[in-house]
Formats: sequence, structure tokens, C-alpha cells
Amino acid sequence: MTTTWEDHRGHRLSIEADTVLLLPSQETCSGAAFLQGALNERVLSIFKLMTLTEALALLTEARLPAEQRPMPAETTSLDGRPRFVRDEAFADASGLVWFFGRTLAVDARGQARVELPLGAVARDGLGTLRAALSTELADAVEQAAQQLAPLPCLCGTGCQRLHEHDALVSLVRRQHPHAPIDHSATVAWCRVCGRWWTYEEAGDAHYSYHYTVRQFQPGQRHV
Repeated sequence: MTTTWEDHRGHRLSIEADTVLLLPSQETCSGAAFLQGALNERVLSIFKLMTLTEALALLTEARLPAEQRPMPAETTSLDGRPRFVRDEAFADASGLVWFFGRTLAVDARGQARVELPLGAVARDGLGTLRAALSTELADAVEQAAQQLAPLPCLCGTGCQRLHEHDALVSLVRRQHPHAPIDHSATVAWCRVCGRWWTYEEAGDAHYSYHYTVRQFQPGQRHV
């Protein structure tokens, strides 16, 4: 199985049979050496942090005992799944509702936080909490819960951060060694469907963060 990453300038990073190869420079090293830092700076200077983290995660996963590797338990297509940007879609002047996987945290203005199971909200609604939120926000939250709760996992539903998913197992997290701000990438896999995802965040706690998410597929070509 060969996994490759390419950029528009003709650079290629490939991993095959635990050998790492960087083209066209023909630089190479073993998977063990790459995990110890060999070629990491070269890869980072050509590709993005996400690519380096994916390569590290692929080599890390290959060294796990078989029982610890991701094994798909279901293969439902991601096509047609509802997508929500959690924080932007579920906030207004009346409050903010956080989606922590299958738990909702309701921060209504002037009230203490209340946590509710996603399934309970899908089935019974927000109950007495509706009165503390605007009708528009309450309706949006309940409709989202009804669409998300039946899914086997939350892959493909617009999660921008790991805590918004319900079943991710982190493989590798990498902080950019030269970034003047917070800049990290994490590769994780879903223990329900076995899909791999790469999450990247960059920003500053005093201002804002930017999030990027992509599906990583071992054995495939990534551009």
C-alpha cells in the first residue's frame, strides 16, 4: 500500500513498506527514522503541517498492535448527512448551545449551564429550557438534534474540532515548531466507522481561531 501527498509544484511525499521518500530530491529514510524526526523539517518546508501530521499518524498506526488499530464497524455513506458549523449556527443574544459530541451544553443568558443528552433533546425537545432561549435558537437546536441523533457517528456533519465528534480516537497531534501563534494538527480515527480525519487549528486566544478539517485516506493520493 502506498500513500502519497503531492503539491502543485511537483513535490511528492510517499510512504510505502515503511519507507519514506521525498521527490524529486530523492531524499529517503525509514519509517522509524521519520518518527524520530528525520526529514520532518524538509516535509514541513514543502507541504503543510497537516501533511506532516498525517505521515506521522500513518507510521504510528502501522506500529500499533492489531487490536488497537481502527476497524470499521459500519460503512454508511457520508453523502446526504446534515452539516452544521456548531458555534456559529447555535448562538444568538439569548444564549449559546455547544455540541460536545452527543451532549449538548446550554448556556442561556443569566443562567447556569445545563447539559442534556443529544438523544433526549431529539426525542423530547429542550423542555423548560426553551423559555430561556429565543424561539429561533431553540428550534434550530431541536432540529439539529433530531437529524444528528440517529446517525451511527458524527463523521461528515461539519465537526471543526475533535470535541464536537462523538467517537474520535487521536493518533498524533503535532504543534507547528515555528509558528508565532497556536498552530496544531491532529489526526484521529472514528472508532465507529474507521474513517480518519485531520483537524487543524491556528490562531490566538486573544483574537480568534481558524479551523480546517479534511478526511485522510491511507493508501490514497492526496493533493
